[in-house]
Amino acid sequence: MIAGIVIAAVLIAPPEGPFRWKGEEVQLRPLVQYFRIAPMKEPTLTEVARDPYYGNDPDELARRFAERPDAESAFAVIRGLAAAELLDGRANPQTNRFASVTASERAYLLRFAASKGLRDALEFFDERGEPLSGREYDYVLARHRYAYSRRQLPRVETGLIDCRSAVKDPIRPYLADAELKKLLDRYALEAHWFQWTTNDALPFFEFTPKACSTNEVPLVVYVPGSGEQGTNLIVQFNQRACLEKVVSAEFQRKHPCRFMIICLPDEANCNSGHGYPMSADPRSELYHDMILSYAKESKAPAVDPRRVYLTGLGSGGTIAAGLALDHPGRFAAVAPVWYHPYEAIVHPRVPGNWRCYNIFNPDSPDPEDDAERMKRFARRRDEFIANVRAGGGDCSVHYVPRDTPWPWWNVVWSGDEIYDWMFSKTAPAEVR
Repeated sequence: MIAGIVIAAVLIAPPEGPFRWKGEEVQLRPLVQYFRIAPMKEPTLTEVARDPYYGNDPDELARRFAERPDAESAFAVIRGLAAAELLDGRANPQTNRFASVTASERAYLLRFAASKGLRDALEFFDERGEPLSGREYDYVLARHRYAYSRRQLPRVETGLIDCRSAVKDPIRPYLADAELKKLLDRYALEAHWFQWTTNDALPFFEFTPKACSTNEVPLVVYVPGSGEQGTNLIVQFNQRACLEKVVSAEFQRKHPCRFMIICLPDEANCNSGHGYPMSADPRSELYHDMILSYAKESKAPAVDPRRVYLTGLGSGGTIAAGLALDHPGRFAAVAPVWYHPYEAIVHPRVPGNWRCYNIFNPDSPDPEDDAERMKRFARRRDEFIANVRAGGGDCSVHYVPRDTPWPWWNVVWSGDEIYDWMFSKTAPAEVR
């Protein structure tokens, strides 16, 4: 569901008859008959997931559901099945003992949880209360397959962050030392904290265009790679190709815009090798909230909410891709560098606009590359491109020649192609 759209109340009929798990009838308490989908709110500071977690064994989860038939335990079975990759057509009934779970049994659990109003289960139904199917179903399912490998804020000494302590005005100045201030002044940057609780914060850099003739400008967000992480913000200047290009006077005359660098903490790496959702970095929603808060608070010039662009390097490119997939329609375009679409999952109705850059090319692999692995990469890339285009988005994957001088990504960010493409894109007004 897209934030900001008020969804009409709908009725999803609860399951009929007894619940059967692998042919055996399971008696449940009477179900709540009706529910309403609550209007979605604009994202605020990140909420911490508090769903109970029982592991990924579907049989054990089903047993617990029979003992305690509530919405969370019903959905836990769906999540367990998803983690076991049983719902995406890959299960082999001859070798996988969970493959005998039928579609009707899975549908029963989803309708049970939805009839209780569970938000996660409601994602599997459209605005009319009809169950999703095809690529829409695959997209929602993928979001829950690795639900416990990410999406939660990091733990602190007192346990999970209590969002009731979130601050109302999360952006405040960062006091830079002399060495950092010299670099900031060189590029006309300012440093700020994004403070999501009273005790925890994350810094970022911003560039504001001077003498801008328009009231609204685009925002380019750069997510750094693993070599630019840590509490010493000097390392943010290890890679400067994108920064130097965007803040230059020549570029700003052509594409006046705001520029933002997210200062990632240590171990913020993200892995896309397993497909969407990208695993590892648990702060994905925090980065989104930071971008959204900055865009909302920016004035003179303000940020054009339909022209927010993402780019990033390596694991930062994966984080940027994950942000675009997590929030369909929020970002006008994403151009990750050193990133390859390893999975075909994309929102079918709001796929976004994509331009991915990499150095390895599965169509002309290195002799040392695994041939079957390269074929799989090429197939998933082609499926991803086709799915984006089928939904009305723009998508292409570009390969930089291997003999390009290192670091090869400087060639991408020092040129005009990536920016001319990004600035030609605008997010759909109805899903902004």
